[in-house]
Amino acid sequence: MVFFTKNGGFRLGSLLLGLVLSTGVFGYENETSLMEAIRGEVGSLRFDSYNQTRGSVKQGDPLEFRFPYREEKGAPVRVLGLHQECGCVSQSLHAGQDLGPGVQGELVVKVDTTHFIGGFDKELVILTNEDRERPHVFRMRATIERLITMAPPVVQLDDEAVKVRVRAASKQTLHIEKVLYNEDTLEVQVYPVQGAWEVVVRWKGEAAPDKMNETIELLMDGPVRNVKIPVVGARGRTSRLSLSAPR
Repeated sequence: MVFFTKNGGFRLGSLLLGLVLSTGVFGYENETSLMEAIRGEVGSLRFDSYNQTRGSVKQGDPLEFRFPYREEKGAPVRVLGLHQECGCVSQSLHAGQDLGPGVQGELVVKVDTTHFIGGFDKELVILTNEDRERPHVFRMRATIERLITMAPPVVQLDDEAVKVRVRAASKQTLHIEKVLYNEDTLEVQVYPVQGAWEVVVRWKGEAAPDKMNETIELLMDGPVRNVKIPVVGARGRTSRLSLSAPR
């Protein structure tokens, strides 16, 4: 399996066994199909680079990384599995894919930037039948500029209503189309106020509990399609009332 360390590196432990057991991640039904994939003459993939930095992009804008490759030995290569640090990326290679002798192409990684703010620093690991102990490891960096600000960023709810001011960081006009929240526990009202939006949150009942963990989601028309506002109890503890955990 692939384990990531705090400094962004990785180590391999019983990787072949991990591939056999983790069929949901790597796409193999049994050990036989995996062993068939690594027998016979195997090619060699050469990537032009393994590290790319894209500078600054605005939240909601497309973010794409391209890693050109070519096969150099005149033999086929099979992709055995992939591991990515974030579920918000998609890539052009997939587990079980066969790359023919002499093939040239690009590994294309696309990132949904609506889920990130600030420094973006992620790794993608691709294991092939070239060498099971030496996978291809790609590192991708960028800075994602915030388009939406919230004050306060987290609602700490007690018996009083809490107001959250939602504003575009640039001159963009915000259009809130829908508000999603747990209607069994919360009352939420949204008002336009001086080029921004004010979200008023109240606990539905006599007294707000200390233990709660809710999320208000604002669906918008624009580059940023949704904004999530975490709602916690006065002491910020979790609760069984939670419908979804804030990111």
